[in-house]
Amino acid sequence: MTFERNNGPRGEASKKLDSQRNRIIATTALKEARSLADQGNYSEAKKVLEAATKKISESVSVGEQFCQGLLSDLTNAADTMRSQHEYKSKGAHYLMSKMQTHSAQRSNYMSEETPYSNTSRGIFVAKSKAMKKK
Repeated sequence: MTFERNNGPRGEASKKLDSQRNRIIATTALKEARSLADQGNYSEAKKVLEAATKKISESVSVGEQFCQGLLSDLTNAADTMRSQHEYKSKGAHYLMSKMQTHSAQRSNYMSEETPYSNTSRGIFVAKSKAMKKK
């Protein structure tokens, strides 16, 4: 099948769709950066993360809270690329965690501030916090 498209004016881009594109951009960058860093190429890994940050920063949905979270994750990941020690002690784990979080659209942390929260998760977090106080 082929579709002919006219070259007329386009509608406004969907921020929800753009946010999901940004999630994929971030996840791909985290995966590639982790692979490079595991080979000891920290400067290239940092460049990959910075390129993804730039791309997301220029997107239609950059103002959305979800995309701000993605930018924060990429910045934090890039910060762990300063040295081999810093990457091995926390960066590798951070990148893997964020990569899995955004790939599966599920949070790995017990936090109410995750974009992947739902009602049952909120109840679980609240119960967990209540048990810690006892």
